[in-house]
Amino acid sequence: MSAPLHVVWYTDPHNIWCWGCEPTIRRLEIVYGDDVELEIRQGGLFEDFGPMREQWARMSGGRWTDSVLAFFEAVSTQHRMPMDSKRMIKGVDDFNSTWPACIAAKAASLQGARADRQYLRALREAWCLDARPIHRVEVQTDVARETGLDAEAFSKALEDGSAEQAFQRDREECERLEVRGFPTFTIGRGEASARLNGWQPWEVFEDVLRQVDPDLQGKVVEP
Repeated sequence: MSAPLHVVWYTDPHNIWCWGCEPTIRRLEIVYGDDVELEIRQGGLFEDFGPMREQWARMSGGRWTDSVLAFFEAVSTQHRMPMDSKRMIKGVDDFNSTWPACIAAKAASLQGARADRQYLRALREAWCLDARPIHRVEVQTDVARETGLDAEAFSKALEDGSAEQAFQRDREECERLEVRGFPTFTIGRGEASARLNGWQPWEVFEDVLRQVDPDLQGKVVEP
């Protein structure tokens, strides 16, 4: 049996364009199954949200949350994933960085690929659908418990630095490959490879898969 097609997803739990990729990832898993191997890297969108907050404040005469709300709603309209944008905005007063959520995702990844995927999806649902502040450790831990992870091992990974170290390795990989925005996908098999930047509809994503592997066969999914 040939090696599976290798897909690496460079992402961030807070990134709402990445939230729009969730249907594509789910379809990838259903259509291609074991013929595609998915790995997830956390890139860290904002270490410090302060400069971005100031920029949005200048654009909106000090009402920076209005600018963020308009951005959220515009993105949701494009990728068509539901978002409770108004409630999301209300929970960002103490939000300073996306890195804590990235580190939480890496804590989950230390429990295996399945835990990694399930936790990231659940963390995004908590943020985009339920407007829960996923930058807070108590919310991160609650989501781990709700997802069925070993909550004690999850908390230990946050406390002992192993999750942060895993995140730093992901960031170093992003630097090495010059990944600057999210989502970014790298797709490869053998010497054939491709890179996909930004959110794209499924048809574009699948076309890139087939460019890398023209013999790739998937299941027929009824609409």
